[in-house]
Amino acid sequence: MRARKDLHGRSILSAAFRRLCLCRRCGIASSLRGETARPGPSPLHSRARVVRRWPHRGRPDGAPASGAARGGRSSGPSRRVPGPATVAVSGTDPPNSSRRIGVGSAHAVTFHRAAGRGAYRQGHQPRQGVLSGARRHQARAGGVLRQRRGGALRALRDRPTHLKRHPDGVGSEAIYQKRMPAKHPEWLETVTVTFPSGRTADALRVTEVASIAYCANLGTIDFHPWQVRAADVEHPDELRIDIDPQPGLGFDTARRTAFLAREVLEEAGMTGFVKTSGNRGVHVAVRIEPRWDFVEVRHAGIALARAIEGRAPDLVTTAWWKEERGDRVFIDFNQNARDRTIASAYSVRAKPSGSVSAPLTWEELADAEPADFDIRTMPERFARVGDVHEAIDERAFSIEPLLEWYAKDDRGDMPYPPNYPKMPGEPKRVQPSKARDE
Repeated sequence: MRARKDLHGRSILSAAFRRLCLCRRCGIASSLRGETARPGPSPLHSRARVVRRWPHRGRPDGAPASGAARGGRSSGPSRRVPGPATVAVSGTDPPNSSRRIGVGSAHAVTFHRAAGRGAYRQGHQPRQGVLSGARRHQARAGGVLRQRRGGALRALRDRPTHLKRHPDGVGSEAIYQKRMPAKHPEWLETVTVTFPSGRTADALRVTEVASIAYCANLGTIDFHPWQVRAADVEHPDELRIDIDPQPGLGFDTARRTAFLAREVLEEAGMTGFVKTSGNRGVHVAVRIEPRWDFVEVRHAGIALARAIEGRAPDLVTTAWWKEERGDRVFIDFNQNARDRTIASAYSVRAKPSGSVSAPLTWEELADAEPADFDIRTMPERFARVGDVHEAIDERAFSIEPLLEWYAKDDRGDMPYPPNYPKMPGEPKRVQPSKARDE
């Protein structure tokens, strides 16, 4: 078999596999280790190891592919890629157990690798940016996976989770996957969720770090969890404040809005945990008692957003229609509706910069900038400060004060997203400029 050459004239098969075999030194496989790390000579000591290599591209579960991928003939041009390996992921639940995850290619473990993945295979120069590196960013991407062992695993655990996949690189069109494939490893758990249409689906249920590693192998970059737990998918345990600056506004406007949100939460007797969105915005999460359904939690979110808007109407808006927002920061109250998700804590965003949705303390938010948190800086930060949102589950709050605010507001409900059925009490779902006078 003739091996294709990379941009530097090296054999792709041998070079890719060699990079994977060096994981003990570069920290990629170390990033997949679990809760109980084996003592080693360095913080990146690895318990994961390459145990098998196939001479063909395989399925994500490590099984051989069929047809041309096994070396058979195909009608199109041959595009050989590095063969899969099986990586052992240690420290899963229960402790000291392990999983073996088939890696479709050597790049699949370093899933932040490329605008380059598709471009590399086609022979172009990858686009510039953190996510376009082939070698120098492997350890950094692996370090972000290491954070998932504690921080992101805490944020995702037992939540139905949607996947935003870019199997052909961050420059390609995303696959937003809500259903797990029918054929997946037996240990990978799912949970049944109901969409606004009434249809159901078996979504990913993250229970261990191996679940995240498996999805990374599918080209997943962003993880988008629901605001419910698998034990009760009809009653959210998280109230979300999605702070979204409109085009042309800087991050400082989001920061100021977040501090206003903190003041309103304190007035309601609640504590919020803040993080960057990984883009230009800010997310604030409040752990709540799972006693209210999606409609009631959304109403609480509307009341909270309106209270923030009332403190700075020139800065903040709750207007659902873009034509009414102007140059203000929008608080997306509909992120508390059923089947609405945001990027999880520690989730890498599909941007060439490799930005990360970074949990912060309120003190850090005062002078933080989104560019400070990416796959180059987050591993060192996590090693230094740990998971600053670790205490979020220590107390769950009642939303009754917010529901009382909502009941006293004569404005009532606000429009739902367009893919939702018409809801009781909802106003006309039409842009004001296109509304007809009745």
